[in-house]
Amino acid sequence: MTDARSLDNAWRGAEAYHFWLLAHRQLYSGQADAALRTALQLRQYEEVLDGQDIYSFLGLAAFYSKFYGQCSKVGCPCVAHHDAPNTRSRACDAGNTSK
Repeated sequence: MTDARSLDNAWRGAEAYHFWLLAHRQLYSGQADAALRTALQLRQYEEVLDGQDIYSFLGLAAFYSKFYGQCSKVGCPCVAHHDAPNTRSRACDAGNTSK
């Protein structure tokens, strides 16, 4: 039973990076709607991928898909992820003038 679980965990990481690369390929090839749908799936893989990167890409895909409501829901990923590196936190703080 533990062998099956460890195999599933290895495949989970492979799935995460597969969806990450697929979302980028879709966005760069002009399929913004497909990239947004794929990016929404990436939220299930926060334990494998950096959450800040996921939500940043999600906001970018939502912007190019013209789903501005979804884009505004994402907001600055630094707010949700307090363990962000200092350079990213400062960049978000500098862009956030509504304090």
